[in-house]
Amino acid sequence: MIRFARLCAALDADSGDPRAELVEYFRSAPPADAIWALYFFTGRKLPRSVTNPLLKQWVLQLTQIPEWLFAESVKPVGTVTETIALTLPMSDAVSDESLAQWVETRLLPLRSMADDERKAAVQASFQAIDPRLRLTWIKLLNGTYQSAVARSRVIQAFADAVSVSVWSVAAKFIGDWPPTAEFHAKLTSSQAALWEPFPFQSTQSLDDCSTLGSITDWQAEWKWPGLRVQVIRRGGEVIVWTRSGELITGIPRLSDLPDGTVLDGVLSQTKQLLVFDLLEAGGVDLRTMTLAKRRARLESLVAEQCNDHLAISPVITVSMWDELAKLRESCRARGVGGVILKRYSSAFPDDWWSWTLEPHRIHAVLMSAQPGPHSGRFAVFTFGVWSDGKLVPIAKADNGLNSGELREVDEFVRASATEKFGPVRGVKAELVFEISFETISPSTRHKAGVVVQSPRIVRWRRDLPATAADTLDIVQKLLES
Repeated sequence: MIRFARLCAALDADSGDPRAELVEYFRSAPPADAIWALYFFTGRKLPRSVTNPLLKQWVLQLTQIPEWLFAESVKPVGTVTETIALTLPMSDAVSDESLAQWVETRLLPLRSMADDERKAAVQASFQAIDPRLRLTWIKLLNGTYQSAVARSRVIQAFADAVSVSVWSVAAKFIGDWPPTAEFHAKLTSSQAALWEPFPFQSTQSLDDCSTLGSITDWQAEWKWPGLRVQVIRRGGEVIVWTRSGELITGIPRLSDLPDGTVLDGVLSQTKQLLVFDLLEAGGVDLRTMTLAKRRARLESLVAEQCNDHLAISPVITVSMWDELAKLRESCRARGVGGVILKRYSSAFPDDWWSWTLEPHRIHAVLMSAQPGPHSGRFAVFTFGVWSDGKLVPIAKADNGLNSGELREVDEFVRASATEKFGPVRGVKAELVFEISFETISPSTRHKAGVVVQSPRIVRWRRDLPATAADTLDIVQKLLES
């Protein structure tokens, strides 16, 4: 329990490398402890054992502190939970029980105890834990514990610690799971999970299509905006994964898909699923099959579904490269990022190319940052532009800076943070960056009134003050270009 509480305190303090600290804990903790830590760090909660009013009452009885003094103390401290932790008397008695023992022998039995018995058990627990680490224990008691690290980063850290694919771990987390040593063994097994996706693959960038030979060997499609997803229909369930490892829900009628199906596509803001490849059918991996054969099977499958929320990415029909080049010039008017070229005879995803237009570019101010999925540094950034003297978020990007620049920005975020929202840190409006993106579209869901596709950091504009960044009016005019 001491190791777990110290880890929680370190993560809350944001004083080190969260990923390294989590990896070290998961790698060295006994399985029974590691699985309970994983349970709490990924946002799972046990039923509340004790309410804050009851905890407060028991602490006041234990310490003989007047209620008015406790109430006055809450104001400078911030929360009742933290005030309770600070109010408890010091103790030299420290338990060496494990996290699993604390949870299974001290926490879980509380709900079935009578009030007097529960009061005695809770007060005894206060005397058995290092006073500096009581806050974590109290949060477990009253059900208010919340991890300071994003769920996806916790899963990544666990996967790194046990040397297993992060997709395998994430897929095994779907649904209810027991925090037991047996389930820990299942997570650390290399056996593929039922809902584990295939690796997401990227296309190669293309500058000159004349190097590709005859156009009759190639299938051309538009590069659609949206979230890259895989739709998995296995075991009677439908799971939709994003490329970043998040789960998507709320897409109608996907349960009508045949079992043993995996689709590759993009998901629009309106939950329209546009698919462009069939990776599995009838439980058989089709990735080594040629694109031409996979496409024919995909067309038949989508035609059978009669689902208004499921469509197939249409093929661009042209007979000459010059003809395709002219159509490519209309990408922005169509709201697409370019053209994707796939060789008919290729397996997935060999010989796939992305032929895009020169991207839009703007200057934007760094508004907030959050840790990247594979490191402890702040590496995912939200940028904004000016509107009526205030910054409005316009893009989120996690690529484009070199390691030295990432280190500098990470140090700036830690030193200049003005707000904290879980793992996210709001920062002073000082740093300006040049941001590129493929397309821009109107959006009623975003504060800026627009949404940009595939934003990327081009460079850090150290020469520009924050006031020199672009305005929302300038960005919105790009809709007309």
